[in-house]
Amino acid sequence: MDHICVTVPGAFDENECALLRQMIKTEDTRPGALSGGLTEKNIRACDILWLDDEPGTDWIFRRLTRLAADANTQAFAFQVEGFDEGAQLIRYDATIKGFYDWHTDRGRSRQTETRKLSMSIQISDEHAYEGGNLELNGDGTPLQASRTLGTAIIFPSFVLHRVTPVTRGERSVLVAWLHGPPFS
Repeated sequence: MDHICVTVPGAFDENECALLRQMIKTEDTRPGALSGGLTEKNIRACDILWLDDEPGTDWIFRRLTRLAADANTQAFAFQVEGFDEGAQLIRYDATIKGFYDWHTDRGRSRQTETRKLSMSIQISDEHAYEGGNLELNGDGTPLQASRTLGTAIIFPSFVLHRVTPVTRGERSVLVAWLHGPPFS
């Protein structure tokens, strides 16, 4: 899958993943929405927690910055400027068949039009759930991303991707977007 993403095993360790999972269980979450704030349960069903205002999250953003910078240097060479929005913790729960249908992370809204790189970090153990696969489709052939705990998947925000429905348990991830000048 190297042609459409960078995979970084061990980007977050087991204890850090447990801490992040605890945050999404104990803090106030809200239903996942599409860009612009629209909630469409037939496109996206999950709970999210924005980390932009959470105390004690500086270490997360330092780690995300390093991961994104390394991946960009290694594989993409995009002109990037930083994180213009907070990160999200996302929980896809089998009780609601949590999923996110095919989409890209770049959009027409002011917030999404400058997204360059998308990051998804697996914070659930791969055996804690069934379904819930992150699939990337950069060339017409969907490929499944790693489900290994602590692994970061970094890909261009214009790549089509989805999370298949969770059928047992729950899958939690940390996601963030690196921004820069619009592609010309």
